[in-house]
Amino acid sequence: MIAAVPDCTDGCNKPFRLTEIRGMGLTRRLNEYGDHPALIFPGRTPITYRDLARRVTALAAEFGPEKKLVAVAAEPTEHAVISYLAALHGKHVVALIPPCNASALEDFVADYSPEIICRRVDARWCCRAEAGKSDGALHPDLAVLLGTSGSTGESRCVRLSAAAIEANAAAIVSYLDLDHRDRAALILPFHYSYGLSVLNSHLEAGASIYFPKHRASHTGFAQEIREASCTNISGVPYSFEMMDHAGFRRHELPALRFMTVAGGRMQQALAETFRRHLADNSARFFMMYGQTEATARIAYVPPGELEGNLGSIGIAIPGGKLWLADEDGRPIEQNGEPGELIYRGPNVMMGYAHGRTDLARAHEVTDLRTGDIAKRDDRGFYSIVGRRKQMSKIAGLRLSHDAIEKALEEAGIAAAVVGDDERILAMVTTPNVDDNEALEVLMAAPDCQGRTSKSAGRRRCGNLPRGRSTMLRSRLACEPRASRWPWMSWTPSGMPSIRVKLVPATHSKSSAATRCSTCSSR
Repeated sequence: MIAAVPDCTDGCNKPFRLTEIRGMGLTRRLNEYGDHPALIFPGRTPITYRDLARRVTALAAEFGPEKKLVAVAAEPTEHAVISYLAALHGKHVVALIPPCNASALEDFVADYSPEIICRRVDARWCCRAEAGKSDGALHPDLAVLLGTSGSTGESRCVRLSAAAIEANAAAIVSYLDLDHRDRAALILPFHYSYGLSVLNSHLEAGASIYFPKHRASHTGFAQEIREASCTNISGVPYSFEMMDHAGFRRHELPALRFMTVAGGRMQQALAETFRRHLADNSARFFMMYGQTEATARIAYVPPGELEGNLGSIGIAIPGGKLWLADEDGRPIEQNGEPGELIYRGPNVMMGYAHGRTDLARAHEVTDLRTGDIAKRDDRGFYSIVGRRKQMSKIAGLRLSHDAIEKALEEAGIAAAVVGDDERILAMVTTPNVDDNEALEVLMAAPDCQGRTSKSAGRRRCGNLPRGRSTMLRSRLACEPRASRWPWMSWTPSGMPSIRVKLVPATHSKSSAATRCSTCSSR
């Protein structure tokens, strides 16, 4: 055992210089902010930057000087944050593991053989050295491993360098105009790249991070944010749906300076509702676009340009560049022509990893092919119009239609799966399919494990042709949003429930929709 973490008592688009990136200053400059609050938890004395620096330095010394792989169960506690920062400070490689998925850590240990594991054991947080020798070298530039944001049919991690982490944090500080007076309400898990970017950018700016007691869906959430004097909230579209249902906009929040949304397509009506609400209260609304492969952030819409552009992802973040390419990889110069969105910037990943031996690999990616099809307008703003691969991105999770079809097929359930960034339709061709059986298959699919609170009703489906035919796509596009068909849901680890609809070939009586509990989403 190494040690238990000790207990503690519109200027958004301003110029950005890469010279502002100062190595791993994210941890080395903690002491500079002195007694300013860094981490704030309800009902407790804030952890100051001075305290945070001391505890990070002490734990980093316990990790030792030799570069190691440190796995951290990324629960929303001071202990997990300090373990993450200590690994960065000691120039180790830190892997952030979903804390609510028991098998996630086991699978990671089997594939990557970390030298140190930081997690809660018998209600006490501790960092323990693993027995035996490591199975492979670690590249000197490698700093962070993050799981890809959903099920693409295979288990893999994104390899991020220390420079990428710093570049992304500095860019976010620049276009959000963050400084030490800001205080984020961190409602996203920080093993998720978007949540991690909120944590990193605020530490970069010497700002505070508040960890709310209530979820965004709680009626007391807005009052808690008011009492904590939070200046900003970042969430996925589902977070804003929950806040809206809980009456968030009825509360006066004088300290709230801005809100940001990313992690999937937000319904334009809801986006306009929050844009107007924030504008009426002298605050700003940032709609953003990103991928884990770019350390979270790629593009944003400047708030002053958001009205009338709610379907746009905007422009590249400071220090980055966007362009479109045709099927042969050639740049598309003409505005209005669709092509694959390509991003280049200092925050692009080193590459993917599937196991320990991949952690010794050097930088393999310069231009990030996002897999999204986009168009550019005459002002240089980009809008996503489709995907190269058949995939949906819901609540920040990538869900492969092929992987879902394959999982169902292996269970003896023939289905054609289509979807967009709001829903997935599984058109089942196998007769006499029980919804519970299909739901269990979906929950067992790679990286989509979750928990359900209620079972789905029974449905018999008619015959449909296999594959993603034009008929299926037309059915998806034309189906009314206020549909009578039941939704089946499952909950990927740590995120909101994903809705999958079992659609029969012929109209029949609908069954009750399945509601799922969430693991750790806020």
